[in-house]
Amino acid sequence: MNFSEIENFAPEILMSVYPNPTTSEINLEIKENSEILTLQILDASGKLIFSDTYSGNSLKKIDFSNYADGLYLLQVSSPENGLLKTLKIQKF
Repeated sequence: MNFSEIENFAPEILMSVYPNPTTSEINLEIKENSEILTLQILDASGKLIFSDTYSGNSLKKIDFSNYADGLYLLQVSSPENGLLKTLKIQKF
């Protein structure tokens, strides 16, 4: 197996995250999702500050009001395919 096959192994997911940048909370929506996904938010140092699951096509609100201003990473993964997507979230 070559590297291009590995990169294309995980399915593409349709995801909306807004508002970004944010001052208080983000809204997360993943379309056409039929599996339970794991959501993790890491701060700039790589420390895990939030972890939860997401299922279905519902809207998920994540509160950022208690987090310091800065850059965060939102990682979405599945048990079957591993890490599916990483997004940068700016809090100010």
